[in-house]
Amino acid sequence: MFSAGFSRFLDSLGMFGWRLGLENIHAIMERLGDPQRQFICVHVAGSNGKGSVSHLLEAVFRAAGYRTGLYTSPHLVTPAERVRIAGQPLSDAEFEKRMRPLLPVFEQQQATYFEAMTAFALQCFAGDEVEIAIVETGLGGRLDATNVIEPALSIITSISLEHQAWLGETLAAIAAEKAGIIKPGTACVAGNLVPEALTVVEARCREVGVPLFQAEQEIAVDDIRIGQQGSRFRVQSRLWPGIEDITIGLHGRHQAGNAALALVALAKLRELAPVAAQHVLRGLRDVAIPGRFQHVHELPGLLIDVAHNPESMHAFAETVRLVYPHTAFRVLLGLLRDKDRSAVLQALAPIVDELYCVTPESDRALPAQDLAASARGLGLQVAGQGSFRELWPGIRQTISEQDPVIVTGSHFLVAEVLRNEAGAE
Repeated sequence: MFSAGFSRFLDSLGMFGWRLGLENIHAIMERLGDPQRQFICVHVAGSNGKGSVSHLLEAVFRAAGYRTGLYTSPHLVTPAERVRIAGQPLSDAEFEKRMRPLLPVFEQQQATYFEAMTAFALQCFAGDEVEIAIVETGLGGRLDATNVIEPALSIITSISLEHQAWLGETLAAIAAEKAGIIKPGTACVAGNLVPEALTVVEARCREVGVPLFQAEQEIAVDDIRIGQQGSRFRVQSRLWPGIEDITIGLHGRHQAGNAALALVALAKLRELAPVAAQHVLRGLRDVAIPGRFQHVHELPGLLIDVAHNPESMHAFAETVRLVYPHTAFRVLLGLLRDKDRSAVLQALAPIVDELYCVTPESDRALPAQDLAASARGLGLQVAGQGSFRELWPGIRQTISEQDPVIVTGSHFLVAEVLRNEAGAE
């Protein structure tokens, strides 16, 4: 746990608002000695899949013996989760100890929360002599604070309509923001982008003179099998002639695509950070991401997932049906206001027996009663609505492997479950 004073400081960063733009983060990094220039960086942007691809890459490089850094967002329970060194998140005590010397800089520069977290992560990586860091964007890319780095490789995982108030109303506009991480002197690897988005990414690559590699053209994936322990599939590629059968510790057909994207990225980084086939296979097999198709061990009938938009919810629901084809689930769902609630509910509907609508603990939360009204309009059976604190005690005591429960829709809601279960131990 953080000290009270430190917690108040972290909360106070919100007073400087939320901004897109790089001038302030560049000034902060200059005052810190530009630590981001001391290690190899891989920059990952995308609407869906960026967290999975980031974790997959980090796991492989770590398996190959590199000292790795991983910066992701948002966190679930504590901000310290955002910064991982050699596969391990900082403890709260270590996070506070390392952050305190930087506070005067953040205060003087009026750093936002995300600017401070980004600068802190990059400073930690340099101080711990990280050899390669995987950096996930927060929002967009072009004006995201993480775009202060100078990457060896840029990755665009996917592009869909999201955060339209900040990124633009069209796929082309959103693609332009995400493609802003592509810089001269690097290369770009892209996932399966819709034509409207791909055109923009191709244009950006031509503009800055870098090659674009599309994962689906570089690697063929087939024979995908999903089970309770993860996913298995076959690949064919001239990039990895010694690899055919792959097992990953992540669930879902979409994760096979994320793994293929990671394989292309690893091949394009060979000159800077080579890895062998056995390291690839071990890293992919052992990867795990909190909050992604996660069974809570103390309650084996509880499955949590941070799917929060139509695309990720469709992938999650498909995976649930593949792994548990004959199981009826009670589902606790909470969304933020900026999500397409109807599309999320339609994606989730095939796996819902009873739906409980929850208002997540966020000032951007969609009220439970509004979510319930939309659900009823789509013909779903709403068994309850309210806050997590109101609904959870009664539901928790009835969870079993024979009567399982899913919690999904928001990082905030999944975090409430994890905090509650940590307190119950």
